[in-house]
Amino acid sequence: MSILLAALFAASPLLFKAKEIQYFADSSVFVLKDSVKTNQGNTELFADSLIFFRELDQMKAFGNAVLIFGNDTLIGDSIYYNTETKNGFAFFGKINQEKGIFSGIKVSKDSTDTIYVSKGAFTTCENPQPHYRFITEKGKIITEDMAVVKPVIAEIHGIPVFGLPFWIFPLSKERKSGFMVPKFGVSSSDGKYFKNLSYYLVINNYSDLTLALDLLEKRGVRGTADFVFYRYRFGKINLSYSLAQEWNPWKKRWTLNGTMDLGPFNGFRITGRGNYLSDNEILNDYADIKENWLKKELTSFISFSKNFGNIVFSGTVDDRLNLTTNSRTSRIPSVQISMPQLRIGNLGLNSSMSFLRLYTRIDSTDTTRWGLKLNTGGSYSFRIFRYLRFSLGANGFLGILDADTLGNKSLIAKNISGNAGFSTVLYGRSIFGFSKIQYLTHTFQPSLSISYQPAIDNPASNFYFIPTTANEALSVNISATNTFGAMVSEKKIDLVNLNISSSASLLGHNTSLPFNIWNLSMNSLGILPFSVRLQSTYYRETGDFKNNSLYLSWNIGLPLPQVQFADSLVRNRLSMHMGYSLTKSYFTSQMLSLNGNFDFGKSFKVSFAGSYDLERQEIVSRSFTISKDLHCWEASFTYNGFGSRWDYNFKIYIKKLPDVKLEKSIFDLFLP
Repeated sequence: MSILLAALFAASPLLFKAKEIQYFADSSVFVLKDSVKTNQGNTELFADSLIFFRELDQMKAFGNAVLIFGNDTLIGDSIYYNTETKNGFAFFGKINQEKGIFSGIKVSKDSTDTIYVSKGAFTTCENPQPHYRFITEKGKIITEDMAVVKPVIAEIHGIPVFGLPFWIFPLSKERKSGFMVPKFGVSSSDGKYFKNLSYYLVINNYSDLTLALDLLEKRGVRGTADFVFYRYRFGKINLSYSLAQEWNPWKKRWTLNGTMDLGPFNGFRITGRGNYLSDNEILNDYADIKENWLKKELTSFISFSKNFGNIVFSGTVDDRLNLTTNSRTSRIPSVQISMPQLRIGNLGLNSSMSFLRLYTRIDSTDTTRWGLKLNTGGSYSFRIFRYLRFSLGANGFLGILDADTLGNKSLIAKNISGNAGFSTVLYGRSIFGFSKIQYLTHTFQPSLSISYQPAIDNPASNFYFIPTTANEALSVNISATNTFGAMVSEKKIDLVNLNISSSASLLGHNTSLPFNIWNLSMNSLGILPFSVRLQSTYYRETGDFKNNSLYLSWNIGLPLPQVQFADSLVRNRLSMHMGYSLTKSYFTSQMLSLNGNFDFGKSFKVSFAGSYDLERQEIVSRSFTISKDLHCWEASFTYNGFGSRWDYNFKIYIKKLPDVKLEKSIFDLFLP
């Protein structure tokens, strides 16, 4: 029978619960036995037996002793706890944190819930005999913040593998300021290096700053600053600046990058990106990722948009720099105003306005142009006999531009055109079937459109969005889409699409045959394990097929032999995607591609990808990744190659503490 006793003489109410409670009045000692539980505020103590010294405010718990304070739990062979000072310690204790388990010969806590460990160890492995642990002489655990231990020795399966004079384990779920793990190694371009000597500074709940320093033997010193601001329903801003002082030769080089995405604020939104460099080669020289190896252009822009009811106002300020030719194109600004479409039955009316100021620099020649364009249009659609669809439309614009190609100023350009279209859908089916196919299906969608533009005397403007000529033109476009499929178990399945289109210019100075060029394409649909895509252009005048391209792909899923381990039967599977492409145009290109993954049970995975140029007979790209789940750790090896450039990396890290890791950079002194 349990006995409950409230000791009101303590600093705060102290509750005892046990099956047997003895009180010795002469010494003011309580002895509790069997299923002991004490409670004081947010602190609970469980044990098989407990002695409470009333005058000393001390408790000694023995046998399966557990002390719970806040979100932490201290377990030990025996626990000593002071109800007045809130200090306590356990012999052969263990304390569980969200990110790991600390244990030691003596584990103590003070009134601030800071933990001290003597001759202890830390691990995230929950096995009774952990796969790994970090052994330390003494450590300090600041609850929900960090743990500092010194010295520390990493031990795997009982074997010491490396040691450090001290180490810091992050324990907080919140962002915390502090130093980050640096990298050191050697490379052919940098020599011996010490990278990412960095400090992470939390400014407030919405922003932080990372300062880093790289020491490079062959290059010099490089510092970076990365600022991030993010607030829900306001937006995100990221600014990054790097400054390198190189000493062979002696020069300064820098980069400035930024992105932002702000809003919407009552329909107003701003997005942007900026990339600015001291020179065009710095990206390639300091590239850490393979995407920068091939970067040939930098684009910086700010775009904005605002809705005024159904009217949309938007604009862009952008700058494009070609890193190869050093030519620059800037739109400062480009503005668009779109009016809502007005619908009256089947009649639709639309209008918009655009303004552009364009700056270009090629070699040493600078050019600035501007133009304003007003667009308007209308469309009317109707059906006859339900299946025959007709549409009529008209479009026009009025343009004002700075000058024509002869230098004449403030010119006006105009254009008007009309179009008419017809389309329908016809359905067919076979009168027979076979096996599980009930019958074959065919859907035929022909369309015809005619467009007309009268002759308009426009100046030769040669500008971005204003046509340079307005000759009288009449063109006819025809197309047909064929979809072939089958009916299987009362379900229609589409298998292949075949598209044919052509056009004819009936006015003007076009001397070629009407409907001379026919565009052909065929696509198999995704329900099949393989796919085929074929495109070609047929010239009726010469009888030639040109611009031919063929793409074949095949998805494979192969079950592999099962492996019987001691405790389970592991099922394995290989999934692959193979592709072949052939293009014949001004040049001939043949490429083979392969990618896939191999799952060996639940913990071992391999993914791979590659491409091979059949014309040049060389491998273009190749990559593979091997990853292994090591229970409390995870290991991965990645290799990437493109042309003659390649890199690789391997990493072993603790799942709950991804910052605690071993990477290739640690072994760069010994590896290529």
